[in-house]
Parts: sequence; C-alpha cells; structure tokens
Amino acid sequence: MIIVGYHGDVVRSYFDDGTCFGLQIKYATQVVQDGTGRVVDLARDFVGQSPFVLSYGDILVDSVNYKSIVDLADDVEAIVSVKQTRCEQRRGGFR
Repeated sequence: MIIVGYHGDVVRSYFDDGTCFGLQIKYATQVVQDGTGRVVDLARDFVGQSPFVLSYGDILVDSVNYKSIVDLADDVEAIVSVKQTRCEQRRGGFR
C-alpha cells in the first residue's frame, strides 16, 4: 500500500498498479496533512493484524537496512529506527 497526499498524482502515475514492478499496489489518500501518525490509521484495514513496515517516501534508507527489520523475531511487537546525524549550531538555532 502506498499512502499519497501532496503530489499523489505523480506517485500514482509513476507506480500505477505496480504491475511493471512485479507488485500489486493499492493506494490510500491522506486528504488532510494532519501528521505522520495518521498514515498508520489509513493503512489499518489494509494490514489488519499482519506485520508491516512503515517507511516514509521522503526519507531515503539504504535497502539493506530493511532485511534486519523484516527478519525480527515473532515476539517483537514494534521497532523504531533512527539515524544519528551531526548537529551543527548556527546563528539562530541548530541545523
């Protein structure tokens, strides 16, 4: 499932139904941009009780990292991954 919002038409146009990628893609639309947590609610019926990986399309992650997430033990209910970056202090705040 791909959840689209801003420029969703571009995403749908590129991926279409997923056939050319060997996938079957379903779409949901986040009409109101009311937070990143909302996408989980939009996907609730699609995933049901099945395990799933939530990945944001505007945050690029090396694909090798997904294998360790998918291979988690069955008793793991959730995992959150973060990436540490160097924070440089700039005039007017941090960047």
